[in-house]
Amino acid sequence: MPHSTTKGRILQRADVTGETYQQARAAFDDLGRIRPRVNDVRGRADQSETTMFKSQYERAASQAADSLHIARRSADLATEAHLLRTLGFCEVMLGAHNDGIAHLRECVVLANRTTDVEAIGRSYLGLMAALPLVARYDEALELAAEGVRSLGRLGMHSAVARLIGAEAHVRVQIGDWSGAQSLADEGEPIGEGGQALTRAFPRFADDLLWWVEAAKTQRQQKAPPY
Repeated sequence: MPHSTTKGRILQRADVTGETYQQARAAFDDLGRIRPRVNDVRGRADQSETTMFKSQYERAASQAADSLHIARRSADLATEAHLLRTLGFCEVMLGAHNDGIAHLRECVVLANRTTDVEAIGRSYLGLMAALPLVARYDEALELAAEGVRSLGRLGMHSAVARLIGAEAHVRVQIGDWSGAQSLADEGEPIGEGGQALTRAFPRFADDLLWWVEAAKTQRQQKAPPY
């Protein structure tokens, strides 16, 4: 539960970041000086993602990297995860595979430390799209299993179904046709909970299509790993 007092918010930050109370206090004071820029960085996160969706990966990566330090100083984990997802996927597409996957994994860790269910779902989706691009198929299948458990605990049934669909896509790439077929039929919103999540986060489905199409386009140009 969010703290209402200044001391409570400092303690909360220290708990989240692992800082000492003194370090968290200094960061909190610093945040007061940069707070006007926090809302701006959230807008920049959206802007960098939009640039990525236009396949302008170098520009999007630069935009995301430039804004990361502000998000980190503000302890805005959801925005930091958003920027890391954009930066990581762009790096993968630009050939910086290890850095990109590392940033996408960091995105998953940070998103899971928030209460933002949309951020959590998108963090798994971004990494799930990138791993096959660098031929890390086993890691992708492990991530899918982890994501299904994590998102299932949160009641994100539609997101679980979409992640299962992404897993089926990976299994097709590695020639596991029977495994893909058994999963493919599950990749739809499940029950009333799934329909509610689809209504609440309509961009989730659109994002999934974009990630899959971006990966497909890359594979048409060159076989993985990239």
